[in-house]
Amino acid sequence: MIPSMIIIQILLLPNLQGRVEIYRFTLTEDGRGGATETWRKVAEYNARVTNQSDTESIVGGGIQPSAQWTLIVATSADVMPQDRVYLVGDASRYWDVIGTDFGQTELLVQHCGLVERVA
Repeated sequence: MIPSMIIIQILLLPNLQGRVEIYRFTLTEDGRGGATETWRKVAEYNARVTNQSDTESIVGGGIQPSAQWTLIVATSADVMPQDRVYLVGDASRYWDVIGTDFGQTELLVQHCGLVERVA
């Protein structure tokens, strides 16, 4: 018989819970008429990242995986479309924010749509 704790862990595998870092794309002028593109850390929050769907397609003769995720975070969190979300301590993958319900009234938590990328 499988212990109940292992069953709970198996059921929660598609969910990641912990600290996330939010990065925002910024342009910094270099003083010579140009600019440097960088990703600046905006904040760090407690959050949950849940998997919604996984797909694969053939692009240019190669297999292209795609995964849709949802970030669940406090309503006060500063998360905007085009931001990047990293799990604290894991730089091997990140998520691009594709939408958020920020600004809606009477929210208990904020939901942000994510697309997974590999660094």
